[in-house]
Amino acid sequence: MKKANATNEENIVVENITAENMVKEEKSAPKAKMPKKKKGKAKWIVLGIVGVIVIGLGVLIASALSAVPVVGVTKASIGDVESYLSVTGMVSSGEQTTYFVPASAKVVAVNFSVGDIVKKGDPIIVFDQADLDSALKQASLNLRNAQLQAADLQNTINTDKQDLADVLEEIRVLENRIDMHQNDHEYDAKTAQWEATLEGKYAKRDQLEKTSVTPQQIEQANIGVSLASLTYQDTLKMVNDGKGGIIAGYDGVLTTINLVEGGTAQPGQVAAVLESLDDVKVKFTVGKYDVARLKLGQPAIVTFGDTKLQGEVTHIAAAAQTTAEGTVLAAEVTVDDPNHILKLGLETDIEILTAKEASVLVVPVEAVKVDKDGNYVYTVELMPNTKDMYQPVKTYVNVGASSDTEIIITEGLSEGAMVIRMPPKTIDSMRVVRILEGDVFSGAAFQNGGGMFATTAG
Repeated sequence: MKKANATNEENIVVENITAENMVKEEKSAPKAKMPKKKKGKAKWIVLGIVGVIVIGLGVLIASALSAVPVVGVTKASIGDVESYLSVTGMVSSGEQTTYFVPASAKVVAVNFSVGDIVKKGDPIIVFDQADLDSALKQASLNLRNAQLQAADLQNTINTDKQDLADVLEEIRVLENRIDMHQNDHEYDAKTAQWEATLEGKYAKRDQLEKTSVTPQQIEQANIGVSLASLTYQDTLKMVNDGKGGIIAGYDGVLTTINLVEGGTAQPGQVAAVLESLDDVKVKFTVGKYDVARLKLGQPAIVTFGDTKLQGEVTHIAAAAQTTAEGTVLAAEVTVDDPNHILKLGLETDIEILTAKEASVLVVPVEAVKVDKDGNYVYTVELMPNTKDMYQPVKTYVNVGASSDTEIIITEGLSEGAMVIRMPPKTIDSMRVVRILEGDVFSGAAFQNGGGMFATTAG
């Protein structure tokens, strides 16, 4: 028993020693490190939550603000207005000369072409001198013949007048004789003779009155003399000038030449057309709605490319004309163009100053609307017990002249009145608005209804 007990005690000691060793080993062994929590992840989670809150608040604020639309306004102010009428016109010359061929002659030379600039005295077209000499003789004969024909008619008139006067006197004498002796039977035979003679005088009188030269015949004869004289004078001028042709009467540009070298020109044919560059006009037309704005003497600005020239309205037609564009009135602007910048036959833009008024009440053109009752604007009035809430008010006004940007208000507004610059289409349904003053809200967004964020640069 003792031996067994000893063995048990030894086992107990061994187990104790082993347990102690295990405890020591555990104490001496390095402890395993626990994983640490990541602080960055928690930080982003917090920021995300804050962001959601901010966005939510922003949406709520924006929704609240957008519930009240914002409109751009401006103040009715005192300013100057210049009103212009914009038209397009055709450049033309105020002085134009058409040269006709005075007689049949061969064309020796054509010295210029269409579009060339010529100086006064330049020979434009030269004719054969021999042909001109022959034409001059023929023109002289034609003139003499026309003069003789006119003279013959005049002589006929004079003779007929005298003959008629003589017959009328003879009739008077015979009628008196017959009246004196109509109851004297001793003169019956003579009275019968006188009456027979009187019948002959009546017939001659009637014949003279019917065959007398008419005023129309005299007029035609005089016209014939004038035409023959003009032909003769033109031919004589060409021959005497020594250049035998058509000479430029002033500085200008040739816009027409109808003759060619070697050809034969016919009498009355248009040889050339010369137009002056020193008297330049721009011709244009206006419709019935602009006629009342147009006045003689109004200043104008003529734009040709990059060049602006000064001009003045110098002609307005007295009657309208019908064109493919409708019924229009023709007018002209005379242009100061000393450097000959304008080109004949080309179109150019014209700005005519039709009205100029200083120190008048104005608002932007786009602020004024019109309906069946007249012109109107929308003003804004501060609502009671608010600082930034306004009520739109439709206000009828009378208007005057306008420029491209401003229009005169003659009645209905006072200086400083707040006017909605570009009333949105839904303005009549808006009971309350906020305002922003200035040109910021002059864009198209407000034409479509306005709004807190509907802003575009003007």
